[in-house]
Amino acid sequence: MDLSDKQIKKIEEFTIDYYHSLDYLHGEEHLNRTIKLAEFISKLEGGDSKIVRLGAFIHQFHDHEEKLIKFLEEIKVNKKTIGKLISIVRYRPHRLGTPKSKIIEEKIIYDADALQVLGPFGTLRLFAERINKHNNLAKTVNEIKEVQEKFLKNLQTKTARTLANDPHKMVNAFLNLFNDENRGKY
Repeated sequence: MDLSDKQIKKIEEFTIDYYHSLDYLHGEEHLNRTIKLAEFISKLEGGDSKIVRLGAFIHQFHDHEEKLIKFLEEIKVNKKTIGKLISIVRYRPHRLGTPKSKIIEEKIIYDADALQVLGPFGTLRLFAERINKHNNLAKTVNEIKEVQEKFLKNLQTKTARTLANDPHKMVNAFLNLFNDENRGKY
């Protein structure tokens, strides 16, 4: 990737400011987990470590990519590099119509973000996001199961599928137990 150390530092600072403006479930702690997961997956799956790290920083701009593009242009990032970075932001295979990527960095960043929806951490995160929306435990639990199944099905790397497997089974058993109790089955 054709970026100077100064540009990388500016991008990191810009994105940290952006994460501070987000809710506590998508803030700087989410960024730090995404970076750690992406770097771990990258070590096992390959990929350009510089692109992976930067991709982890910018991944949450999927709803504000125009803001990111404007900033990248302001700091004189070339169009080819902007294109690579924006393709990472846009890669969201859990949404309909997103084709399978051949670019390992896109897969790694997607998986690093998606893993935070799965397992115990992801379950609590989804619960916190949705309970006030539904104001109904059973509906919230069923939506959590649907979201987790969608993300699990769309994991891109062998490493992420391995990381998600056992925690997902435990969480799914717990959510099924909740549904049984909620229906009066003991």
